[in-house]
Amino acid sequence: MASALTELNHSLEVMRELGLVFIVVLSLIVVMVLVRRLVGARRASQWGEGKGSTWGCGYLRPIEGIQYTGKSYSKTLTDLCRAFMPSTTRFKPLTSEEIFPNGRNHISSESDFWDSRVISPGVGKLNEGLDKFQFIQNGNLQRYIVYGLGYTLLLILSVVVFG
Repeated sequence: MASALTELNHSLEVMRELGLVFIVVLSLIVVMVLVRRLVGARRASQWGEGKGSTWGCGYLRPIEGIQYTGKSYSKTLTDLCRAFMPSTTRFKPLTSEEIFPNGRNHISSESDFWDSRVISPGVGKLNEGLDKFQFIQNGNLQRYIVYGLGYTLLLILSVVVFG
């Protein structure tokens, strides 16, 4: 009985210590959130709210031509994998005489080994094979019923013959 009380007192002491640690951590989180809000409120009033979005490139009225593209996000990864993903780039560079250049096109593409040499040819062959059965999908309900009946008869015959 005495050992059970000793263990209970020890468990309660451990729980008190854990409770104090929890209160300290929670208090620190609350203080950090409050400080962040105060600093953020000062910044918003200092710079003015609604001046532009974070990813707006500094333009108040952005158009498609100045937005980020998927290439701008994937460039770092493709640079790391340059040996496995060769890329091609086509563009006409600016000259020093062009102060206000005309419209330009910048085209870049990556060639993935697995996609271009393994997956795409395999899927192409599969599509060629499935195209031979395109006549089955004709939209005629009566033919669909006949196909079902024929398949059922074929199953019955296979059970009778091989069963």
